[in-house]
Amino acid sequence: MNRKYLLYVATPVLAVSLLGMLAASGASAASDPSKPFGDLISAIATKFNVSVDSVKQLFVDHMAKRQENREAKFQENLSQSVADGELTQDQANAITAKKADVGTQIEALQGSSESDRKTEMKEIRTSLKQWSDDNNISLRYMMPIKGFKGHPAR
Repeated sequence: MNRKYLLYVATPVLAVSLLGMLAASGASAASDPSKPFGDLISAIATKFNVSVDSVKQLFVDHMAKRQENREAKFQENLSQSVADGELTQDQANAITAKKADVGTQIEALQGSSESDRKTEMKEIRTSLKQWSDDNNISLRYMMPIKGFKGHPAR
């Protein structure tokens, strides 16, 4: 398989996967001091003499807001692609539904072993590629935020 083609297939899936994993791990990290943000949360709470819980909540709220902004930008890009005639509204709706489905699948992987996650992610990528072929929709539309413009269509 051509490396460039593989890059165009793998990149959107990886980007969507990373967003899901970062959102899920960020929320759990902010609520559990043993997670990566735990030390930072504790340091901020100590430095500013506030409760750890209030700093945790700040992190959770901030991450949720960033996710909302990313989702809004994604939907804006989809709408623009429909307006530009690159996609039909049905295709945009299918992309939105598939993105949600992939996000749910990725969230379900939280707590799995690394080898299980790798295996499942490979299956998700294969499934997404098949979905893309079946629906005649380029995987570039699954890219978060900047994935619509500047990436060649399949």
